Amino acid sequence: MKLLMAVLLPFCVGIGIAQIFIGLSMYRSFRLRFLLDYLYLLICLNIFGFIIFIGNAFAEYVLIDLARSPQSFRAFNQVLSLIASPFIIVAWYFFILMTRNLVEKKLPWIFLAVFICLMGITILTEGFLIIEYQGGQPGSLSPLFLIWRNILRYIGTPCIAFAIGQLFFYARNLQPEKKKEMVRRLGWIYIILYIPFYTLPFLLRKSHMWGIVYPFLHFTIHLWPILYIRNFLRHFFVEESIRPEDEKSLLAIFTKNNISPREQEIVRLILKGKSYKDIERELFISVRTIRNHMSNIYRKLKVKNRFQMINLFRNMSLAEETNNLSR
Repeated sequence: MKLLMAVLLPFCVGIGIAQIFIGLSMYRSFRLRFLLDYLYLLICLNIFGFIIFIGNAFAEYVLIDLARSPQSFRAFNQVLSLIASPFIIVAWYFFILMTRNLVEKKLPWIFLAVFICLMGITILTEGFLIIEYQGGQPGSLSPLFLIWRNILRYIGTPCIAFAIGQLFFYARNLQPEKKKEMVRRLGWIYIILYIPFYTLPFLLRKSHMWGIVYPFLHFTIHLWPILYIRNFLRHFFVEESIRPEDEKSLLAIFTKNNISPREQEIVRLILKGKSYKDIERELFISVRTIRNHMSNIYRKLKVKNRFQMINLFRNMSLAEETNNLSR
């Protein structure tokens, strides 16, 4: 069992770190807000997992004297919980924020206020329990704080359910159709992954296998969704970007929306699936300058992100083509 854990934990942590690098690479390439939220989500989840699972393993297998003392081991776990709990709460927030931005909806400020309150109460709860158990005798308020800790363990379930539910509820209003289909499929992927995540604890709670399965699920649950999103974005921004053969059609779009010559160059490269780094090397301008140009382009076209811009150009190009045919 110890040998298996010694092999599994580094493997799981490695997968978690790989997901962070994939998320970072995707955000640098596509600069979509929901990807930044997803990156923060992955960072928080992996910090939480590292503190809890690596910390417990360190106490059990390295600090042997500490593990032999139930009171000391419990106090050590409470310290780990105090440090890690804020990260899992922030992760829930970013999961909701990520799905909200993916379906192009703003998150009301009340959600941020609620999660800040959750974090504050949790930190106070864990801190109080550490102080109460230092003397070995829990105080009169300890049962109340223990009840809150147990409630907190299940708050994540409605948060995740709400985040996934948004994908299905708002997908019907999304354009283009490919993004609508992608959002729905992503929702089903999350459902398929989270069902075992929440059912296996009840099946394996009394088994030694739970100590192996839970870390694996925690660190790998977002691997398949993020790989699916990456595959979709690469397909959408490269293979599905418009490539108008009629130069007059594209120039008409630029003229109508007062797109400057430099902005036109950037738009053409974006439509070819180029990243900001690619554009930087090709046009010899800084990434900061590119971002400023993109902000101006979005403002002129009245769009918020690349998804909307590419869809707008595709629709405009098709409209131009239709008008030419009708003549």
